Amino acid sequence: MRRRLPLLLPILILVVGGLGMRGLRGLRAEPDRQPRPRVVPSVEVQTVRLAAHRLVVRTQGTVSPRTSSRLVAEVGGRVVRVSDHFRPGSFFEEGDTLLVLDDRDLRVTLAQAQEALVAAQLRLALEDQERSVAAQEWESFEGGPPSDLVLRRPQLASARAAVASAQTLVDKARRDLDRSRLVAPYDGRIRSKNVDLGDVLAPGTVAATVYAVDYAEIRLPIPDSDLAYLDLPLGFRAQPRDHGPRVVLRCNFAQREGQWEGFIERSEAEIDSRTRMVHLVARVADPYGRNTGTTTPLAVGMFVQAEILGREVEGIRIPTAALRPDSTVLVVDAQDRIDIREVEVLQRGRRDTILAGGLEDGERICLSPLSAVVEAMRVQPVGESER
Repeated sequence: MRRRLPLLLPILILVVGGLGMRGLRGLRAEPDRQPRPRVVPSVEVQTVRLAAHRLVVRTQGTVSPRTSSRLVAEVGGRVVRVSDHFRPGSFFEEGDTLLVLDDRDLRVTLAQAQEALVAAQLRLALEDQERSVAAQEWESFEGGPPSDLVLRRPQLASARAAVASAQTLVDKARRDLDRSRLVAPYDGRIRSKNVDLGDVLAPGTVAATVYAVDYAEIRLPIPDSDLAYLDLPLGFRAQPRDHGPRVVLRCNFAQREGQWEGFIERSEAEIDSRTRMVHLVARVADPYGRNTGTTTPLAVGMFVQAEILGREVEGIRIPTAALRPDSTVLVVDAQDRIDIREVEVLQRGRRDTILAGGLEDGERICLSPLSAVVEAMRVQPVGESER
């Protein structure tokens, strides 16, 4: 018995403990059971309206000049004078003289050409006189019809050709003399210059690079599907009296918000093989405000955000946040119950989306995010607004 007591003692303790726990559980009072309250989520709703909306295509691009040129010296010579406008960044007007070359050798060439012209004219006059004398002498002999050599017709034709050739050389010498002055081809701005006072230029030397400032161009890439919002065919080109869709450009430059307006002038009629984008070209007149006094210039190289105003449509505008990933919207009916409605999306934007169908004028939609939604679920509308 003494040997079995150490083995039975743990079992005895467990049995006594279990009986004690059962007795204590019987003494515990039952808790009062109350029905769980039903929670109705509060949601923000918005009343939608059917109205006319302007479709907008948003994109971005970089400003470039409509024309960029290299001013090339057509004759050689030493630079003897440069204009105050012949500096990078300076503006100039059409017809301004930007650069003057030493023209003394060109004047000598012109004088020599003029001398040769006078000599050729004198020879022509002498040949014409000799032809008249030869014709009179032949008539006095009464020897039959004279030959061309007798009447000096080949000599007269040669003299006339010599006059024409001499006149051509004079015209060329005058053009070369005019080319000793580098003249601005249009209203523009100096992008870079390669020569300065005292430099000797050879024909064909690039003296400067310039670009026009009468208007600027912005190349805007858009998906081909967005062309439908603008009603633009591939290969569009605006007519002079009928501008294309209006474009609003914005840029934050020098801590100032700049805004400019232009229009779509043309499309490039070509789809980029890498990005599958169509490029439209916007045109903005007087980008530097030289005539309008605009304080913020639309400078070449500036990166701008663009809004292209498309066609006007009838539809319902809702916040994009209210549109679910499966193209459904939570509609709150008159009994404050949820109706999961499938809608037809016309244009989806970052903040707003325009619907072509699925909602009726005056209906309410849910703006609040709900983690679990079931059909006919009751909600409590708060913060109702109208759009």
